[in-house]
Amino acid sequence: MAKILIVDDDPDILIVIRRLLETDGHEGVTAENGMRALELVKLDTFDLIISDLRMPSMDGIALLREIKALKPSLPVILVTAYASIETASESVKLGASAYLFKPFKVKELLDAVKHALDGGKAPSRTAAL
Repeated sequence: MAKILIVDDDPDILIVIRRLLETDGHEGVTAENGMRALELVKLDTFDLIISDLRMPSMDGIALLREIKALKPSLPVILVTAYASIETASESVKLGASAYLFKPFKVKELLDAVKHALDGGKAPSRTAAL
C-alpha cells in the first residue's frame, strides 16, 4: 500500500481520486493547493504525488519544481484539463512520472500510479498535441 498525496483545488476531484486510490489499496491524503501540498511533503512521507496543473497561487509545474528540489526521487503525476505541448514538455523536463489530461480513464490513472510506484515513467496522454 502506497501513501499518495492528491493535490487539486476542486474538492470533488480530490474525493474521486482518493476513493479510486483507496479502492486500489492505497492511502490517499488530500491538499487543496500547492502551498498546502508543500507543507505536507515537508511534514510527512509520501510514495507519490498526483497534482492538478492549474491551481491558484501555485500551479502544478511550480509544485513539481519545489517537490523535485526537496525530494528528487519522489514521483509526481500531473493531471490537467488544459493540456498543451509547452506544459507537457516542461513537466517531462522537470521529471514528472506522467502527464494525464482530464477526463482520464480510471485504468489510465491506476496504470500511471503503478508505473510511478514501480520507479518507471508511464506513457503520458496529451491528446492531439
